[in-house]
Amino acid sequence: MRLSGKRLEVDATPQQVGQKMHALLLAIISVNDMFVMASSGSLRSSLRTSRLSSTSTTSLIDRVKLSGTTGFDHLLDFVILRSAEKPERLLQTINAPTRNTITSYLFALTDTVSERAAETKAFAFLNDEDSSVSTAAEDALSAHGVGPLYWTRREESLEALAG
Repeated sequence: MRLSGKRLEVDATPQQVGQKMHALLLAIISVNDMFVMASSGSLRSSLRTSRLSSTSTTSLIDRVKLSGTTGFDHLLDFVILRSAEKPERLLQTINAPTRNTITSYLFALTDTVSERAAETKAFAFLNDEDSSVSTAAEDALSAHGVGPLYWTRREESLEALAG
């Protein structure tokens, strides 16, 4: 990728066009999410320093890249490894729970589901401190079996995730 004037340019073969477009769109969404994080405090950073990451019984892996069946790579914020009591848990922080950010996470989960254990659980940690989360966002997550967690109720959410 290179910057040419005010344009981003990417070289791709006809077979790579979809993958390159996907990567570019994810980058744009991530930049937007970074802007929101900078303006409202970082949900992801706060979660990294929370009780969840310091709990000795929880094996937390930060910033995990998963490959999907489409050939696209997806970056998830956290994976909590399976324990004797709990299954593997995938966790994405979403600072601005909009249709785009929710859809992006659901696509990543759908694309990588065949690579995960059947009992794997997915969660979305939603920033509801600055504004309320829409019912449509909650319904979309629930329809895909994703447990919505809320930043304003983080203590109970972290307790449920710890394993």
